[in-house]
Parts: sequence; C-alpha cells; structure tokens
Amino acid sequence: MARSSSLRHQNSNLSIHSAASTVDDDQSAASPSESKTKNLTLFVAANGSSLSISKSKLASAKKELDAWVAKGAKKPERQGVDASSATEWRYGTPNYVLSDLQYVKGKSRNQEATPLESYVEKCLQTFMMEATHKASYAQWTSVRHEYFHLQVNDGERMRGDSIAAKDMFGLLYLDQNDAAAMRGVSSGATPSDVLAEAFPEGFPMEVLEVYTQTPNCFFSWRQWGSFSGYYNGTKGNGSKIEIRGFGQICVDADQIINLRLFYKSKELFQALEEASEASAVSIITPSNQCDNNSLNTPREKKVRLDSTEEIMQHLSGFTIASAK
Repeated sequence: MARSSSLRHQNSNLSIHSAASTVDDDQSAASPSESKTKNLTLFVAANGSSLSISKSKLASAKKELDAWVAKGAKKPERQGVDASSATEWRYGTPNYVLSDLQYVKGKSRNQEATPLESYVEKCLQTFMMEATHKASYAQWTSVRHEYFHLQVNDGERMRGDSIAAKDMFGLLYLDQNDAAAMRGVSSGATPSDVLAEAFPEGFPMEVLEVYTQTPNCFFSWRQWGSFSGYYNGTKGNGSKIEIRGFGQICVDADQIINLRLFYKSKELFQALEEASEASAVSIITPSNQCDNNSLNTPREKKVRLDSTEEIMQHLSGFTIASAK
C-alpha cells in the first residue's frame, strides 16, 4: 500500500550511509541511464553508482554547511581524513560534505551535553570511514589490529582485514542475504551500490544513548535521510527514512577492540519498496499543444494508482484521437 511522502520507518533496526560522485558540469543528479560517474565519494565507492552530483551542488552544500557550523553546529568527528600522501585511499580522499550537512540539520542529540555518546560516535565515524576508504588495513587507526573483529547479530566474527570495500555501508555489513532482499534489482548490483543510488544526499549516523561506561559500551544509534535517488528504477519522492539499531563496542584509547551490531537489514529494503510505492503513478495529460477535447482524460488530472491491475484498467480507457 502506498504511503505518504513523509514516510518514516521508525521501527527498523538498520544503519545506512550514502555515496555519490561528481560531474564537471552544472547538471543535477541524473537518472541511472543518463549520468556519469567519477571517483569523488562520500561514504561508499561510487564506481558502481550511476548517480552523479554536480560540483555546483557540492559547493552549495559546503556553503550551507559552513553557515551551520558558524552558528555553532557540530559536524561528525573523524580522525585521519586528510590528503596525506602516506594514506592509501581506495578512491581518493573522501568528501563528506553532503552527509555532514544532513547530519547537522537532522541530528537529535546535543553533543556538548553528552560527552560519552560523542566519544563513542567519534570512534564509530572513524571506523566507518576507514573500512570503506582506506585500502590498507595496516593504516586503520580506529581499531586494535591484532584483536579487532566485527559481528552482526548472531553471525560469525569477521576480522578487520577481511572486510572489503563494498562490504560496509555505514554500520551495515552487507552480504548475500542483503543482495537477495533487493527484489527486482539487477543481479549485478551490490547492495552498497543500490543504497548509494537511493540516498545520494547522504544517510548520516548518530549515537543516541550509551548505557554503560568504557571500555565496554552498549549503545543505540539512528541513521536517517531522504529517498531522493533511485531504487529499482523508481525515482524517490524525498520520503524520510529513519533507521535505528543497537550495538556493543569495546574501546580503549580511541581504538575499537571489537564491535557487535544488531539490526535487520531486510527491513531497509522493505522501507525502500514502500517509499517507491509512495511515489504513486501519476498520469498527466501532456501539454497545451494538445487539443483538450481529443483526450478522454481531462487535462492535468492526476490519477493515483496502487496496483498493476488498476493501472492496466485505467490505461485501457485512455486513448488519443487521431490528428486531423
């Protein structure tokens, strides 16, 4: 069933980030068949994503972000994001401007009043950046290399050096089960690529609460964003999708020893399908160039259809008279 454009999937247990690439001209984000991809990334590899972000949009976002910061807003903290020649970046130095803008505009926690939450979040922000962008595990500073492992729900423990570039999408570890949940999506697309196209403006993460003191912290988190890209060929209508999860992190001196996350990734794709349905089919008679009397459907009348059967029934009565 279609839902309103203000869709908020508040009962999910997921975490997501977004990615995009940049184009040299001043074009806005294009459809998958039209856009060109380059290697400026935000959260995940843009190589497989066909959504592009223009340089002018990035510049505009940076200007707006700087204005928020000037008013006292706090951006996410990540250690080691610089253009140092010693760092082996997979796709070049990552650019987080779009996601950080969504973060400062939509976060719910007061960072200055919650120092423990801010500390845990900083550790996670750095880990997410390194897991996606740093080519050499030896250069990760967010984890204790000899001990670190990641575990999702009741899954197996994964060593840090076994995590590949497109395995992570923010805090989500994406596997074959996630690929199977993407109904109707091309079999050649990875889950991270699909999510990158769905959330081109970013899907920031914040830690909500930390329930125990360091070194072993239990915490809750949320991620949110606008479905303004494409999912399964459908252009998003800007629906807001919020996703929450729970976690356990063991951390010492800013380095993660182990991390366990709890979420249901299947619900993410269900939320995207619902948001796609919310982009209801609208049939609008074309333009002033047509004779209004020659169309069976009144000019500019919008018809909202929720099922294939309804669409076919409506189209069967939609005809255009022959031009005289």
